[in-house]
Amino acid sequence: EDLQLSMELTTMEQAERNKEYALYTIASLIKIYVDDVKELSGNIIPITDLPGISSIVDSLKTSSNSSIKIAAIDALRFIARPEYNEEIESLFTIASKDSNPIVARNASLALESLKQQ
Repeated sequence: EDLQLSMELTTMEQAERNKEYALYTIASLIKIYVDDVKELSGNIIPITDLPGISSIVDSLKTSSNSSIKIAAIDALRFIARPEYNEEIESLFTIASKDSNPIVARNASLALESLKQQ
């Protein structure tokens, strides 16, 4: 019974986990959108015009929850393409200086991965 109780998430923990899932969902939808527009018209939507991108960027810049920041980093990695490298590199560089070492490490690894593309 104690084990079961310890595995239950609080309402706040559930809300934070839902935010993580939302960031991944937004990234998936953005990727589909960008790929479809590219395929149908040959155009690349500027990163600043992507629906939902501000939520990802705001989460990375302002969240106090390291899991949310890491989810935002992962979301940006997922939608990364050469046309977006400059903007995403800038965000990863800022995040690599985060006060949380886990966030900073994830951002540094994402930055290295972006540079190797």
